[in-house]
Amino acid sequence: MRKRLPTGRAIHPRGKAMKLLHTSDWHLGRTTGRESRASDHDAVLAEIVDAARELRPDVICNSGDLFDRSRPGTDDLERAIDVLSELAAIAPTVVVCGNHDKAALFRVFNKLSRVHGLHFIADPTTEPEAVIELPVAAGGTVRVGAVCYQHPHHLVDGRGNPDTWGSEYSAAVRGLDSTVAAAIQAGLNPQTDFAVFAAHAYVGGAGWSGTERRGRHDDIFATDPTGIPGVAYAAYGHIHRPQPLPGAAGTYGHYAGSPLQLDFGEAGQAKSMVYVEAAPGRPPRIETIPLHRGRQLRCFRGTLDDLAATADTFGTDLCQIVVDSDTHIPHVADRVQEILPDAHLVEVANNAADRRAQIVIADPSKGGQEREPSIDEMFATYLATAGSTKAPAASVLDVFHQLADPAVVDEPMPFPQEQYLPEVA
Repeated sequence: MRKRLPTGRAIHPRGKAMKLLHTSDWHLGRTTGRESRASDHDAVLAEIVDAARELRPDVICNSGDLFDRSRPGTDDLERAIDVLSELAAIAPTVVVCGNHDKAALFRVFNKLSRVHGLHFIADPTTEPEAVIELPVAAGGTVRVGAVCYQHPHHLVDGRGNPDTWGSEYSAAVRGLDSTVAAAIQAGLNPQTDFAVFAAHAYVGGAGWSGTERRGRHDDIFATDPTGIPGVAYAAYGHIHRPQPLPGAAGTYGHYAGSPLQLDFGEAGQAKSMVYVEAAPGRPPRIETIPLHRGRQLRCFRGTLDDLAATADTFGTDLCQIVVDSDTHIPHVADRVQEILPDAHLVEVANNAADRRAQIVIADPSKGGQEREPSIDEMFATYLATAGSTKAPAASVLDVFHQLADPAVVDEPMPFPQEQYLPEVA
């Protein structure tokens, strides 16, 4: 008979089976604009602890970026230790070092925490004796190995050919992954033991959220999805959008994603953690568990009337608001706050039509001649995109014309306002 948890989740019949809870990318200490996310973290981390108490996993894995900064504040250090201690009291908890974390800090944590069921991994566990072995309640063991975030500077010779940097990095990470996988598999009994691989890395083909501070190097230094070890489950971090790992058939793993919408690139994105049940001789059952606590991020663009029409849907959301208008609206943030009294305004901007210059382009079909644009035209093009925050665009263009012409012929700049200044003694 299959037992059901209070949430309706089924578990395997009594026998050799492993249960794992996977979370990632907490980014403790994060602010969104100037808004601290500490209260949101407290809410969602309590939700994670509540779920762990209900599910009673054999192991809990956090796959990196525990903190948002390599030197976290004391409040965030205390928050991390308190929550991880609560989780470790439920099941042994493994934390992998991410690119935002400090490896040296994790090494210190690991010296203090192993006796409490906490395991911090700052370096790849490449030797069999370094693999973490944890008991499974139904019998057998879980063998956990990990590859923490590997910075390209550590694996690629920057003096070499830039065209080969990506392939060099991918090959180096694949070699580390293979070494760790071999260490996990060494002496493993497939009838009673379970192999778990954890990593903090960008796997080529994974979908970004848009806020992981991505740069061009992320595409260059992607890891090969075919190099993901064949284990019972691969717990990955680094990408904030929850998703299965890209890769060949038979690859069982997920990006757990961040538990909160951390920046406006993640606005509207559903957040979750991953629950895994694995039994010998069968594919694991992988389930995403939605996370609901913590304030949501909200992006809006429209007129003040449009905003007022949907005001009752905002609540206490953290908001990025762009107000469209024909002319500049003075004190627009105050007007928005009156409409959304409970919302937290992170960014408010006024997209006023009179603050943007109109681009006029000559049409060669009507006699216009192609030519290099003048400095006035280039500035008008810039102003059409960037807009003006202090005055109508027409006024800004007029002042620019007054200043640009004398500069071209090397004459003194005209400032009519000088006539109102008292004569200098």
